[in-house]
Amino acid sequence: SLTPGTVLGLSTMGATMPIALRIAEHVREAFPGVPILFGGPGVQGVDEALVARFECVDGVLRGEGETALVELLGRGLPLQFLGVEGFTWRDEHGRVRREAERAPMGNLSDVEAPAWDLLPPLSAYKSVTGAEDGLVPIDSGRGCAFDCSFCTIGRYWKRRSRTLPAGRIADEIESLRTMPGARQAYLC
Repeated sequence: SLTPGTVLGLSTMGATMPIALRIAEHVREAFPGVPILFGGPGVQGVDEALVARFECVDGVLRGEGETALVELLGRGLPLQFLGVEGFTWRDEHGRVRREAERAPMGNLSDVEAPAWDLLPPLSAYKSVTGAEDGLVPIDSGRGCAFDCSFCTIGRYWKRRSRTLPAGRIADEIESLRTMPGARQAYLC
């Protein structure tokens, strides 16, 4: 169950958008007061349509979220999007509002390592999927150098990508040795 003060954030890719919207609809029905935010690569270029078409989406965070999300949540509840760069949201009159773009982070070394300890064990996820492969994703950077017709990610990042420092990636891979159930990793 969700506790008071909870904000639900769903990070999406193009392929996960439909299920993320279903999750948001179910959460909104069960917990009407919980703010629901969308972000991730899947929202690039469709942020205004998401807020306009889906009442269960209160705001969309475009681009990198580490700084913007901290700024927004630091203002407390109810969420106050006005002036927080990178957000698209619906105002009290139902109008879609789009704040200015937020500049990308200058140095990916500043991105915190994944807080795996805050999540259920890997086995809990694998029991849902039925898979026993122990596959764990490692985020090696951000952006995309391609310009696929079905995807806005490459255009958003101006067909550039940035990688985490090699030592940081090696440390994250090494940390999987102590993660129960982790057997394989893939760079994404």
